[in-house]
Amino acid sequence: MSTPDLDGLIAAMTSALDAVRYYYDRETGETVMLSDEFGTGKLEGPANRYELVTPLSVSERFQIMEDFVETLHNDAFEDELNQVLTEKGAFLKFDEALSHYPIRNEQWERFRADRVASRARAWLADHGI
Repeated sequence: MSTPDLDGLIAAMTSALDAVRYYYDRETGETVMLSDEFGTGKLEGPANRYELVTPLSVSERFQIMEDFVETLHNDAFEDELNQVLTEKGAFLKFDEALSHYPIRNEQWERFRADRVASRARAWLADHGI
């Protein structure tokens, strides 16, 4: 078994493309992208070589945003982001609100990356990898 490609797994877990499925290849450690719509990818070898990678759910992605807001220790900014989280289009509005605060946006990007990487490592462990 090869060393897992954590970046590929993270990309699969954060994908928002409905027409794409991702599979983790136990033999190579890589994540394979398949899409009938785009005509990409092919699984070779026995089926038990591959594990379907399910992207993070909307609720999991939302929870990561809520967890980030709790780390801010700035009541006014927390209130602003919490308000955004109650509105329609919360994901886009959250990113837009953070884009006005470059340092906070960098904090958010690191926080999200750490959380998703942690979930990816947990996924690997859950699948005996």
